[in-house]
Amino acid sequence: MHVPDGFIDVPTSLAAAAVAALGVGVALRRAPRELDERVAPLAGLVATFVFAAQMINFPVAAGTSGHLVGGVLAAVLVGPSTAVLCLGVVLLLQAVFFADGGLTALGVNLTDMALVTPLAGYAVFLLVRNLLPRNRFGLLAATAIGSYVSVPLSAAAFCGFYALGGTSDLPIRSVLAAMVGVHLLIGLGEAAITTAVVASVLAVRPDLVRAAAGLGSPGGVGRRFAAAAVALTAVVAGGLSLLASSAPDGLERVATDQGFADAATTGAAGASPLAGYQSTLLGGTTGAVIAGLAGVVLTLAAGAVLVRVLRRPSTPAPVGGPGHAHRLHLPGDSPVHQAQAHHKLLATLAFVLVVVLTPRTLVPVFAGYAALLVMVTLISGVPPATVGRRMLVETPFVLFALALPLLTPGPRLDVLGVPLSEPGLWAAWNVLAKATLGVAASVLLAATTDLRELLVGLQRLRLPALAVQVMTFMVRYTDVVTDQWQRMRIARAARGFDPRDARALPVLARSTGTLFIRSYERGERVHLAMLSRGYAGTMPPLPGTAPSTSMAASTSMAPSTSMTAATSMTAATSVTAPWQVALMPLAAAAVLAAGLVLR
Repeated sequence: MHVPDGFIDVPTSLAAAAVAALGVGVALRRAPRELDERVAPLAGLVATFVFAAQMINFPVAAGTSGHLVGGVLAAVLVGPSTAVLCLGVVLLLQAVFFADGGLTALGVNLTDMALVTPLAGYAVFLLVRNLLPRNRFGLLAATAIGSYVSVPLSAAAFCGFYALGGTSDLPIRSVLAAMVGVHLLIGLGEAAITTAVVASVLAVRPDLVRAAAGLGSPGGVGRRFAAAAVALTAVVAGGLSLLASSAPDGLERVATDQGFADAATTGAAGASPLAGYQSTLLGGTTGAVIAGLAGVVLTLAAGAVLVRVLRRPSTPAPVGGPGHAHRLHLPGDSPVHQAQAHHKLLATLAFVLVVVLTPRTLVPVFAGYAALLVMVTLISGVPPATVGRRMLVETPFVLFALALPLLTPGPRLDVLGVPLSEPGLWAAWNVLAKATLGVAASVLLAATTDLRELLVGLQRLRLPALAVQVMTFMVRYTDVVTDQWQRMRIARAARGFDPRDARALPVLARSTGTLFIRSYERGERVHLAMLSRGYAGTMPPLPGTAPSTSMAASTSMAPSTSMTAATSMTAATSVTAPWQVALMPLAAAAVLAAGLVLR
């Protein structure tokens, strides 16, 4: 039931992509709770098997075929959140390398098959499981019913998208009846295959079925089991797939019968050398076998990356002692927290640059950017309420933007009885959208990266050493001066000072002057202490940085301004690869490119 390009219009496809991004982000956050270290490799094996099994179309009626979706299969084996990620990997590879499902329709396919199928099917599975005996028969019966129901539910989800943004003017009732009807038949094959696979794993390794907790003794995914699973998958993809039915699947049959099949278009993936699960270099049976095996290898590689994400280790506890973290930083062990600071700085800068360069008329593209930030927020574990509160810093920009429709000259539009400037409305949207996205990205950067690590990142990016030193002292002494002001405020209050009276202004002015003098004298004392320790304009380098751009922090120079080596060492233990950090700006660029092409 892979939806091609052209069936759903662009705004609805972008909305589906936002829903899919939100769902995948939540799944990334929750999946590590479902898999422990010993069975995490099973996620990659499940994704590979689902890819291979989806290559085999089985006949369900005259001139119609269907194939396994695998949502409930993956959910029962590895958990619903991990199943979402497994199906997402499979659908992404199919769209990019095999032209199976459109690139612009990827959000629709992800929502239909990677979200609705595993989550809704697993919900039915749990409901039935609680009504049946807690034994293998009850587990298999619940698996069969959940997998069967998941297929027509996925078909109904497609009909919902078609009702919102179908490119053909057809009665949705007829499309819904046809889609659900044919997929009720395909669901029988889904249930049979899913139940057979789960029964086989239960017979051999019941401990690897997450939904069967308690039916087997704990164990890991051994090499023999993994090798056997990969070999079976290769046989399915490279051998049994040759026996697949050539009849159109359920969606293709309904599109032909209802008259909207001609709306399908071939995207850029149609030029892939593996398009249609057929190698264009060899052709024939050999080409199909090569394409199937290549798909297995690609899915295994993507599954290995998925497993590495799910098996991420905990971040070592900072050794700098309490009181050294800045209040803007929220500690965590997510992949976003573990990324190195200079990588996150570059990614944030690239993302903001893409947002700024986006034409203001591409409104759906900005929705895609917002979906990316929502996904990063969910992955990082930063509370959305915290992000919202910290974004209040953009209030002056909001007020400025709200004034533009009233003050900008040009043609007027009547909005709720108020004449507003059309150019002013576009200008206000431009300021609000880009400022909000930029501020949100900056808030996430500050919340997931300690300020000291940010300074280390700037140092690694070869920012001038003097600028880094100035920022280092600013970070340190902003808190020191603020604390001193608070002590002065408490001292004034203890002496009965009331700041609400206008006569208090001279007292506040003298207090401010006193604070400035004390801060200046403190700076002189720190500078003399640094000179006495051999400071000559540069600082000793921190571990992992170049001497020419070393940070203005060292316990041998100024203990009160030290940037401990533990901070640098903590950043060095990051396990998030640079290419993973680059996904956000690259995804933003892809969204912009799609918006420009489809405009």
